Amino acid sequence: MSKICINNSKHYILDGLVSGNIWIASKLCFRFGLHTQFFNAIHRQDYSINAKIFKTGGIVFVELPKEIQLMIDKGYVSLKLAPEDIESDFDYIYELTNNTKIGFYKGLDNAEH
Repeated sequence: MSKICINNSKHYILDGLVSGNIWIASKLCFRFGLHTQFFNAIHRQDYSINAKIFKTGGIVFVELPKEIQLMIDKGYVSLKLAPEDIESDFDYIYELTNNTKIGFYKGLDNAEH
């Protein structure tokens, strides 16, 4: 369930974003189009990842690099790349792991006219 937070007279919908660039892992999986247990499995296996993963009170959290959070804040659309996806179709590629890439592109609300 989304939370609404009022900060400096602006409304922000936080859908799994805990603070700054820290996310509840399962919510970030949904945003990126990953399996819901993706970050849990990586945390258990101590797999190499381009993010910080930690567990507190039975909940797995993911701290994204600041530049990735900035893209989310700016409204970029993000999705897991499939092998057949063409990387040049995206504005930015985030290599989450050696085998998992997340593509970012400007959504319709973000596109320059």
